[in-house]
Amino acid sequence: MINFQDKIDLINELKAHEGQTFFTENKLLSSLDAYELDFAVQAKESFSFQLWHSAIDDEKKTDLTLGNDQTKKHLQIKEELLKTLNIFGVITSYKIKKEEDRILASVIFDPDEVLYFYMNVDHYFPFKRKPEIGRITNFPEEGAPNCSEEKGIGYLNFGTKKQIKIGVATNQPFKVLRCLIYPFGTAKTVEMVYEAIRENPTRIRKTGIYTTELDRAAKIHAVQFAIKDLQKGKKLKNLKIKWDKTKSKLWLAYLP
Repeated sequence: MINFQDKIDLINELKAHEGQTFFTENKLLSSLDAYELDFAVQAKESFSFQLWHSAIDDEKKTDLTLGNDQTKKHLQIKEELLKTLNIFGVITSYKIKKEEDRILASVIFDPDEVLYFYMNVDHYFPFKRKPEIGRITNFPEEGAPNCSEEKGIGYLNFGTKKQIKIGVATNQPFKVLRCLIYPFGTAKTVEMVYEAIRENPTRIRKTGIYTTELDRAAKIHAVQFAIKDLQKGKKLKNLKIKWDKTKSKLWLAYLP
Protein backbone atom coordinates (compact mmCIF):
# COMPACT_ATOMS: atom_id res chain seq x y z
CA MET A 1 0.00 0.00 0.00
CA ILE A 2 1.34 3.41 -0.98
CA ASN A 3 1.68 5.80 1.96
CA PHE A 4 0.68 9.46 2.11
CA GLN A 5 4.20 10.83 1.53
CA ASP A 6 4.68 8.56 -1.49
CA LYS A 7 1.45 9.99 -2.93
CA ILE A 8 2.72 13.53 -2.44
CA ASP A 9 6.06 12.65 -4.07
CA LEU A 10 4.24 11.08 -7.01
CA ILE A 11 2.02 14.16 -7.48
CA ASN A 12 5.08 16.40 -7.35
CA GLU A 13 6.91 14.30 -9.93
CA LEU A 14 3.92 14.20 -12.29
CA LYS A 15 3.23 17.93 -12.08
CA ALA A 16 6.90 18.78 -12.56
CA HIS A 17 6.99 16.55 -15.64
CA GLU A 18 3.75 17.99 -17.01
CA GLY A 19 5.00 21.54 -16.47
CA GLN A 20 8.28 20.83 -18.26
CA THR A 21 6.44 19.18 -21.16
CA PHE A 22 3.99 22.05 -21.49
CA PHE A 23 6.79 24.60 -21.36
CA THR A 24 8.95 22.95 -24.03
CA GLU A 25 5.95 22.46 -26.32
CA ASN A 26 4.68 26.03 -25.92
CA LYS A 27 6.11 27.97 -28.87
CA LEU A 28 5.89 31.36 -27.16
CA LEU A 29 7.26 30.48 -23.72
CA SER A 30 10.06 28.27 -25.01
CA SER A 31 11.44 30.97 -27.34
CA LEU A 32 11.85 33.88 -24.90
CA ASP A 33 15.01 35.96 -24.97
CA ALA A 34 16.81 36.86 -21.73
CA TYR A 35 14.84 40.07 -21.15
CA GLU A 36 11.49 38.39 -21.87
CA LEU A 37 12.41 35.45 -19.66
CA ASP A 38 13.14 37.79 -16.77
CA PHE A 39 9.71 39.37 -17.32
CA ALA A 40 8.06 35.93 -17.41
CA VAL A 41 9.69 34.96 -14.09
CA GLN A 42 8.45 38.18 -12.49
CA ALA A 43 4.97 37.53 -13.89
CA LYS A 44 4.78 33.97 -12.55
CA GLU A 45 5.95 35.15 -9.12
CA SER A 46 3.40 37.96 -9.16
CA PHE A 47 0.54 35.62 -10.15
CA SER A 48 1.64 33.13 -7.50
CA PHE A 49 1.67 35.71 -4.74
CA GLN A 50 -1.59 37.43 -5.73
CA LEU A 51 -3.47 34.13 -5.89
CA TRP A 52 -1.94 32.91 -2.61
CA HIS A 53 -2.82 36.20 -0.92
CA SER A 54 -6.45 35.83 -2.01
CA ALA A 55 -6.60 32.15 -1.02
CA ILE A 56 -5.41 32.72 2.56
CA ASP A 57 -8.04 35.48 2.86
CA ASP A 58 -10.67 32.77 2.15
CA GLU A 59 -11.49 34.15 -1.28
CA LYS A 60 -12.14 32.11 -4.42
CA LYS A 61 -11.86 34.84 -7.04
CA THR A 62 -9.67 37.84 -7.75
CA ASP A 63 -8.43 40.12 -10.52
CA LEU A 64 -4.96 39.65 -12.00
CA THR A 65 -3.36 42.53 -13.90
CA LEU A 66 -2.33 41.46 -17.39
CA GLY A 67 -1.18 44.76 -18.83
CA ASN A 68 -1.11 48.53 -18.76
CA ASP A 69 2.00 50.13 -20.23
CA GLN A 70 3.52 46.79 -21.21
CA THR A 71 4.36 45.65 -24.71
CA LYS A 72 2.18 43.34 -26.74
CA LYS A 73 4.68 40.52 -26.20
CA HIS A 74 4.52 41.00 -22.41
CA LEU A 75 0.75 40.79 -22.54
CA GLN A 76 0.98 37.59 -24.58
CA ILE A 77 3.37 36.07 -22.03
CA LYS A 78 0.96 36.76 -19.18
CA GLU A 79 -1.94 35.33 -21.17
CA GLU A 80 0.05 32.12 -21.80
CA LEU A 81 0.80 31.83 -18.08
CA LEU A 82 -2.89 32.29 -17.36
CA LYS A 83 -3.82 29.57 -19.84
CA THR A 84 -1.31 27.26 -18.17
CA LEU A 85 -2.89 27.79 -14.76
CA ASN A 86 -6.28 27.03 -16.29
CA ILE A 87 -5.00 23.83 -17.89
CA PHE A 88 -3.56 22.63 -14.57
CA GLY A 89 -6.76 23.40 -12.67
CA VAL A 90 -5.35 26.16 -10.46
CA ILE A 91 -7.76 28.56 -12.14
CA THR A 92 -11.15 27.05 -12.89
CA SER A 93 -12.25 29.89 -15.16
CA TYR A 94 -11.18 33.37 -16.21
CA LYS A 95 -12.45 36.33 -18.20
CA ILE A 96 -10.27 39.07 -19.65
CA LYS A 97 -11.63 42.59 -19.37
CA LYS A 98 -10.44 46.17 -19.91
CA GLU A 99 -10.74 48.67 -17.07
CA GLU A 100 -9.68 52.23 -17.90
CA ASP A 101 -6.02 51.90 -18.96
CA ARG A 102 -5.52 48.34 -17.69
CA ILE A 103 -6.26 44.85 -18.94
CA LEU A 104 -7.38 42.51 -16.16
CA ALA A 105 -8.20 38.83 -15.84
CA SER A 106 -11.08 38.08 -13.49
CA VAL A 107 -10.28 34.58 -12.25
CA ILE A 108 -12.08 31.97 -10.19
CA PHE A 109 -9.70 29.54 -8.51
CA ASP A 110 -9.47 26.45 -6.32
CA PRO A 111 -7.87 27.57 -2.99
CA ASP A 112 -6.24 24.16 -2.40
CA GLU A 113 -4.73 24.13 -5.88
CA VAL A 114 -3.54 27.72 -5.40
CA LEU A 115 -1.73 26.84 -2.17
CA TYR A 116 -0.03 23.91 -3.89
CA PHE A 117 0.86 26.16 -6.84
CA TYR A 118 2.36 28.78 -4.51
CA MET A 119 4.61 26.21 -2.85
CA ASN A 120 5.57 24.49 -6.14
CA VAL A 121 5.45 27.27 -8.73
CA ASP A 122 8.40 25.86 -10.69
CA HIS A 123 6.46 22.66 -11.36
CA TYR A 124 4.04 24.71 -13.44
CA PHE A 125 6.48 27.22 -14.93
CA PRO A 126 9.92 25.54 -15.11
CA PHE A 127 11.91 28.58 -16.18
CA LYS A 128 14.22 30.55 -13.94
CA ARG A 129 16.53 33.54 -13.99
CA LYS A 130 19.78 34.12 -12.14
CA PRO A 131 19.53 34.13 -8.33
CA GLU A 132 18.37 37.44 -6.87
CA ILE A 133 20.64 39.65 -4.82
CA GLY A 134 20.28 39.80 -1.07
CA ARG A 135 19.79 36.13 -0.27
CA ILE A 136 21.49 36.27 3.12
CA THR A 137 20.44 33.26 5.15
CA ASN A 138 22.93 33.07 8.04
CA PHE A 139 20.07 32.96 10.51
CA PRO A 140 20.41 32.69 14.30
CA GLU A 141 20.39 29.27 15.95
CA GLU A 142 16.67 29.47 16.75
CA GLY A 143 15.84 29.31 13.05
CA ALA A 144 14.70 31.23 9.99
CA PRO A 145 12.32 34.18 10.31
CA ASN A 146 8.67 33.52 9.55
CA CYS A 147 5.23 35.06 10.06
CA SER A 148 2.19 33.84 11.91
CA GLU A 149 -1.29 35.14 12.62
CA GLU A 150 -3.39 34.54 15.73
CA LYS A 151 -6.77 36.07 16.46
CA GLY A 152 -6.26 38.76 13.83
CA ILE A 153 -2.81 39.79 15.09
CA GLY A 154 0.35 39.32 13.00
CA TYR A 155 3.62 38.13 14.54
CA LEU A 156 7.26 37.80 13.49
CA ASN A 157 8.99 34.63 14.66
CA PHE A 158 12.50 33.23 14.48
CA GLY A 159 12.03 29.50 14.20
CA THR A 160 9.79 28.55 17.12
CA LYS A 161 11.11 31.27 19.42
CA LYS A 162 8.80 33.68 21.26
CA GLN A 163 6.69 35.75 18.90
CA ILE A 164 7.25 39.44 18.24
CA LYS A 165 3.96 41.30 17.86
CA ILE A 166 3.81 43.34 14.64
CA GLY A 167 0.20 44.50 14.75
CA VAL A 168 -3.20 43.92 13.18
CA ALA A 169 -2.80 41.33 10.40
CA THR A 170 -4.92 43.30 7.93
CA ASN A 171 -2.79 46.44 8.30
CA GLN A 172 -0.13 47.40 5.78
CA PRO A 173 2.96 46.86 8.03
CA PHE A 174 2.25 43.15 8.56
CA LYS A 175 1.27 42.71 4.91
CA VAL A 176 4.64 44.11 3.83
CA LEU A 177 6.47 41.74 6.17
CA ARG A 178 4.42 38.74 5.04
CA CYS A 179 5.12 39.58 1.40
CA LEU A 180 8.89 39.94 1.81
CA ILE A 181 9.56 37.09 4.21
CA TYR A 182 8.60 34.23 1.85
CA PRO A 183 10.95 33.10 0.33
CA PHE A 184 13.38 34.92 2.59
CA GLY A 185 15.94 37.13 0.82
CA THR A 186 14.19 36.97 -2.53
CA ALA A 187 13.80 40.38 -4.15
CA LYS A 188 10.20 41.40 -4.88
CA THR A 189 9.20 44.08 -7.33
CA VAL A 190 7.53 47.24 -6.07
CA GLU A 191 4.41 46.15 -7.94
CA MET A 192 4.29 42.82 -6.07
CA VAL A 193 4.66 44.50 -2.67
CA TYR A 194 2.14 47.16 -3.62
CA GLU A 195 -0.39 44.50 -4.60
CA ALA A 196 0.08 42.96 -1.14
CA ILE A 197 -0.73 46.15 0.74
CA ARG A 198 -3.36 47.80 -1.44
CA GLU A 199 -6.30 45.58 -0.49
CA ASN A 200 -8.57 46.50 2.42
CA PRO A 201 -6.57 49.56 3.53
CA THR A 202 -7.23 50.47 7.16
CA ARG A 203 -5.83 53.98 6.96
CA ILE A 204 -6.11 56.88 4.54
CA ARG A 205 -2.96 58.93 4.17
CA LYS A 206 -2.39 62.33 2.62
CA THR A 207 -1.59 60.53 -0.61
CA GLY A 208 -5.04 58.92 -0.57
CA ILE A 209 -6.31 55.36 -0.37
CA TYR A 210 -4.07 52.73 -1.95
CA THR A 211 -5.52 51.97 -5.37
CA THR A 212 -4.36 50.17 -8.49
CA GLU A 213 -4.45 53.40 -10.48
CA LEU A 214 -1.37 54.91 -8.79
CA ASP A 215 1.66 55.49 -10.99
CA ARG A 216 5.01 53.85 -10.18
CA ALA A 217 6.36 56.77 -8.11
CA ALA A 218 3.20 56.83 -6.00
CA LYS A 219 3.41 53.04 -5.51
CA ILE A 220 6.98 53.38 -4.22
CA HIS A 221 5.79 56.13 -1.90
CA ALA A 222 2.93 53.94 -0.60
CA VAL A 223 5.29 51.00 0.03
CA GLN A 224 7.76 53.27 1.84
CA PHE A 225 5.00 54.54 4.13
CA ALA A 226 4.02 50.98 5.04
CA ILE A 227 7.67 50.06 5.68
CA LYS A 228 8.12 53.12 7.90
CA ASP A 229 5.23 51.89 10.07
CA LEU A 230 6.69 48.38 10.14
CA GLN A 231 10.07 49.64 11.36
CA LYS A 232 8.66 51.58 14.32
CA GLY A 233 9.73 50.29 17.72
CA LYS A 234 12.58 48.26 16.20
CA LYS A 235 10.25 45.27 15.89
CA LEU A 236 12.27 43.80 13.01
CA LYS A 237 15.26 43.12 15.31
CA ASN A 238 18.11 41.97 13.01
CA LEU A 239 16.06 42.12 9.82
CA LYS A 240 16.60 44.95 7.37
CA ILE A 241 14.66 45.89 4.26
CA LYS A 242 16.95 46.72 1.34
CA TRP A 243 16.28 48.35 -2.04
CA ASP A 244 18.13 48.09 -5.30
CA LYS A 245 19.61 51.23 -6.88
CA THR A 246 16.65 51.81 -9.19
CA LYS A 247 14.03 51.50 -6.42
CA SER A 248 12.33 48.79 -8.45
CA LYS A 249 12.97 45.84 -6.09
CA LEU A 250 13.27 45.27 -2.36
CA TRP A 251 14.03 42.34 -0.10
CA LEU A 252 14.63 41.26 3.49
CA ALA A 253 18.15 40.62 4.74
CA TYR A 254 19.34 39.22 8.07
CA LEU A 255 22.13 41.20 9.76
CA PRO A 256 23.72 39.27 12.66
